[in-house]
Amino acid sequence: MIQVAKHAALLVLAGSLISSNAIGEEDQSQKELGDGILVGQGVVCDTVQQVARFTALVGNSSDVEVAVKTVNTEVNNPLACGVVLAAFVRGNDVTEVRAAQQPMKVVEITILAVPVGDQWHFVSPLKQYAAFPVTGVEI
Repeated sequence: MIQVAKHAALLVLAGSLISSNAIGEEDQSQKELGDGILVGQGVVCDTVQQVARFTALVGNSSDVEVAVKTVNTEVNNPLACGVVLAAFVRGNDVTEVRAAQQPMKVVEITILAVPVGDQWHFVSPLKQYAAFPVTGVEI
């Protein structure tokens, strides 16, 4: 059921990839609904290592679609990483990585709902990982 929800979200958004500048960018791609629930669009992965690999690839090529496909091919799972629009709760910061010269926090998130057509559907809570820019820090 959990992978079905993620698969549905990936199918809905398959054609709407975002630029590397908008990955997890809190000011522009997230809106808070209250009670700690956020709505945002970005790349999510099953593991911290996959997010780290994705951010390294994006930092070198700036091509989100190629980076997602590369990670998914490397781990032999076409759904390991993907671009999703979801309602989620932000969890703990896990580690920091770099995308080019931008430090990023890898954060555990829990996806609660995804859009299907023009309606939002609750899903079984799904733990994923995403990279968010470290605000106020650029090198």
